Amino acid sequence: YALVRDRLADLGAALRRSLARMITLTVLTVPFVYLLLQAEEAYAGSRYFHFSIITLLAFAAAAVLVPPIRQIANERLDRLIGARSTHHRRALLDFSRQAASFTDAGDLTARARFELTAHFGLSAADVLVHDSRGRFAPHDGWRMAGPMPDAADIADLVAYFRQVRAPLIAEEIRAREPSAPAARALTALSLAQASAAFELRTAESLEGILLLGARVDGEPFSIEDVEALTILSNQLATALRNVRLAADLAQSREVIARSERLSAIGTLAAGLAHEIRNPLVSIRTFTQLLPERLDDPEFRSRFLDLTLSEVDRICALVNELLAFARPA
Repeated sequence: YALVRDRLADLGAALRRSLARMITLTVLTVPFVYLLLQAEEAYAGSRYFHFSIITLLAFAAAAVLVPPIRQIANERLDRLIGARSTHHRRALLDFSRQAASFTDAGDLTARARFELTAHFGLSAADVLVHDSRGRFAPHDGWRMAGPMPDAADIADLVAYFRQVRAPLIAEEIRAREPSAPAARALTALSLAQASAAFELRTAESLEGILLLGARVDGEPFSIEDVEALTILSNQLATALRNVRLAADLAQSREVIARSERLSAIGTLAAGLAHEIRNPLVSIRTFTQLLPERLDDPEFRSRFLDLTLSEVDRICALVNELLAFARPA
């Protein structure tokens, strides 16, 4: 039976599996049958063999049928009451597929807003991105119903995240006695007319703050909502960091290229200065000797020839430099 069922070519493996199944069946069946017979004798005064066999077969059938019935029930329940989870999974899957392809922070935050409002059923959503100057600001306009938080409000939100290390859900904070940082953060959240805030933090830095409006259907944030939004926030924080690092890398490459160009220009200038200084030294030397040897015809002729040739050499260098700088 084991060879046919498991398609085992190894007889030893077949015997081991068969023995393991026999032991498991014995351990589960023998105590059950013993308790069943004892119950029959205690309540009816005698043991009924046929009733025991039927009961044993019924429990065996139930054990066989429970797994497929449970799977079918889970699928039906997911379709009836798990539609929200399905939307969450679809939103997370879509965003994770596209987050790595963005090279602009504005496009990335716009996509995140779309996923939050379309698949999570939120009335509004916006991202305050932390820039290189330490400020928090949206990329393409403020989308929440209330005014944009100022520096003090953002400082209260950051202090709450630093202390609690958890999302800020307005309903949960109001349901209990909030601490002083939580109360200040809740005030900042209420001014922006937001219902929740999530910290966009990676292991290296704080990338921004995600502010969310209320659900369109008026329902509170469930545990599944908070878990899915936390996952999306982590993905968004990582994507924002990658975009910022890519921008820094492009800027560094530009700075390096500019430095290389400046270095090349400096090398060219140094070489040109050396080439011009050599003729000037010769002209200067002969000019200094000219008053003493003015009456020497050979010296005057030599001075004239050398001066003209050295001046021509300088003119040729200048012409070459102008030709190099002129657009082709």
